[in-house]
Amino acid sequence: EHGFIGLFLYLLLMGQTWFFAGWVIRNARNEPDGAWMIFLARMLQVSQIGFLVGGTFLSLSYWDMPFYQTVVIVAMRRLLKERQATAARSKANGEKIGAQLGEPIGEPRSEPMTVPVLEPKA
Repeated sequence: EHGFIGLFLYLLLMGQTWFFAGWVIRNARNEPDGAWMIFLARMLQVSQIGFLVGGTFLSLSYWDMPFYQTVVIVAMRRLLKERQATAARSKANGEKIGAQLGEPIGEPRSEPMTVPVLEPKA
């Protein structure tokens, strides 16, 4: 209905959401409680793939869930950026901010966080 300009803007929004989710996945590894962000960003990427595949075969033009997913990804990205800025300020001032598990936010982990993989029980 909106022509090539509308298609370009829609694909730009989908691509931006995908790359923001990737940014969240990469940067949440250094957060003490970043596992939920990693899981949620990955789930939203899979959901976006499902939407695009479903949209190929069905009419999903009035389904608004991808816009909600974009809002969630942008909010997580903003939350992570604020946490990183707070950690940088506290590190510059020599302060340590205690995290949920007692780890200081201002000091990055020496190794990236590993995300556990659930295996089916035999």
